[in-house]
Amino acid sequence: MLKIEMKPARTLLIAAFLIALLWRLEVELRGWDGLTWLGYFHISIPLGGLLFLGWIRFVTRSDERSTKIVGFVTIWGLIVSFVLDYAASVYFVGGAAAMGYVMTLGALFDYVHWLSPMVWGASILALYAGYRCFFRFSPAVWIIGFVLWLASWHLGLIVVSILPERGYHDLIHALKTGWLIPFCVIAVGLPIVSLTHDTKRTGAARP
Repeated sequence: MLKIEMKPARTLLIAAFLIALLWRLEVELRGWDGLTWLGYFHISIPLGGLLFLGWIRFVTRSDERSTKIVGFVTIWGLIVSFVLDYAASVYFVGGAAAMGYVMTLGALFDYVHWLSPMVWGASILALYAGYRCFFRFSPAVWIIGFVLWLASWHLGLIVVSILPERGYHDLIHALKTGWLIPFCVIAVGLPIVSLTHDTKRTGAARP
């Protein structure tokens, strides 16, 4: 049975919504119309990343592997942020560079277009494989986190459809409004919450 320590779980929820709020505020202030928001560097991405790393450091401060975990997540986050930014630009055909690239692809665009969601799914598997190098966690955590990561776009879409948000009720607005972000952050942080629970239960969890 999956048991989660409430304090780390609560702080993860707070961090998830704060990161989403940073994203939303930046999009609102720097450009909402059309695909303008795909054309500039989002300061909220590194700020949100630092906030998440701070959360990891906070909840794993008593664990000797804390620095290694923070370092690994930092490297993973840097790689994934660039890859997913490119994938999102191509998937939604946003920005002059992406438009020009898509025009050169011709018939291959369909393959690249549908490859983006596959990259999205593979990225969380890479993260969880890295986590496994540092500590053990329940198979239930793998399954719940992986499903939550994959479903984040559609869960964000459900929230956008329910709330009186601007724009269309589609996948691009699930990202643009930031409502998919809390689900992504929770999926990435869930194994860390599980780690803190196991460490406190056993006294010194070992890989």
